Amino acid sequence: MLIKYTVDGIQNKISISKNIDNKFISEIDKISSDKNILVIFDGNINSVLVLKLKNLLKLRGYNIYYLNMKGLKKNKNIKYLMLILEFMLKKKFTKSSILFSIGGGVVGDISALAASLYYRGLNYLHIPTTMTAIVDSAIGGKTGINHKKFINAIGNYYHPKHVFIIHEIIKNLPEREFLAGIPEIIKCGLLKDKSILDSLNKNKNKILSRDFATIANLCVKTLKCKIFFFRKDVRENHDRLFLNFGHTFGHSIEISTDKKNKDFFRHGEAVGLGILCEIFYCSISIYVSCKC
Repeated sequence: MLIKYTVDGIQNKISISKNIDNKFISEIDKISSDKNILVIFDGNINSVLVLKLKNLLKLRGYNIYYLNMKGLKKNKNIKYLMLILEFMLKKKFTKSSILFSIGGGVVGDISALAASLYYRGLNYLHIPTTMTAIVDSAIGGKTGINHKKFINAIGNYYHPKHVFIIHEIIKNLPEREFLAGIPEIIKCGLLKDKSILDSLNKNKNKILSRDFATIANLCVKTLKCKIFFFRKDVRENHDRLFLNFGHTFGHSIEISTDKKNKDFFRHGEAVGLGILCEIFYCSISIYVSCKC
């Protein structure tokens, strides 16, 4: 499955496939590059996947370099950003080189920021490896690092040329990581596409068993919903603000619980709670207004 969308006159792509194979690599070949690739990957993901990617790319003549980065919130900082930039400078990367990130929201955010800054922008590709990243943060162009306890205090907007969603990754996610992405899917169902909610209700068993066709269909609908809101409003001046549904309370929940236990809530879990809080808050506000 392939989704194409254009932002600021530039076409970007999202592929959904069962695994990493030669067809997957052929999409990378379509990008005009100098064959130098830096792969930034989360050390928690299956090393077999990274090795498979490495071998296929080497067969096509790419020069592969690696940086292992654990996708923890505490690592989303300027130290890791500079590590990436200095590594590319040392290896003499150019604007035609490729930065390829494999990980969740943390790895994606910091890698995308590095890609946007290096010589004012090089080729950026991404494989999201958490369900929340797959259905939300992998697209939209938001990049950023945290600084002095401020979330995403340093960042900008830079879109990946190609996002690769791999069912093999989804299939092997721990149950909690998989379920943590569902609130972002529900959010899009509530915002725009009721068929997403219908699919969640009708296909519960297929979703929990991670059936490829069912999950791919949900991903396509959710991602198209997000594209609808951000495509003409990347910098959040009007329509894109709807995508923050659940995030105001969600970020507060994340920050307050992190003080006691780091990563107590996954981002998607906090957003799910945030959605419930906002629905409750709006319901109470409407009730009070009617009473008055």
